[in-house]
Amino acid sequence: MVEGNTFFEEFIVEAKFHDGEEAHSKQAVVLVFEDLKIKSLRMYFDRLDFSGSVAKDVVSKTIVKELLKKSLEGLT
Repeated sequence: MVEGNTFFEEFIVEAKFHDGEEAHSKQAVVLVFEDLKIKSLRMYFDRLDFSGSVAKDVVSKTIVKELLKKSLEGLT
């Protein structure tokens, strides 16, 4: 979307790490232009999207799974 000097975009980043782990992250970017130059850039994403990629042991994976579940409670 573009309005005046502001550009807004939503997209999904999909990554595959060396160990085969995958991450999917919904992100948004807001760019504000002035005199054909970027005046500001703001990027929004949920850091929890990448938490599963750093959790390696069973305890960490369980904690991440519960955090993700709790973060979504009441949103649907």
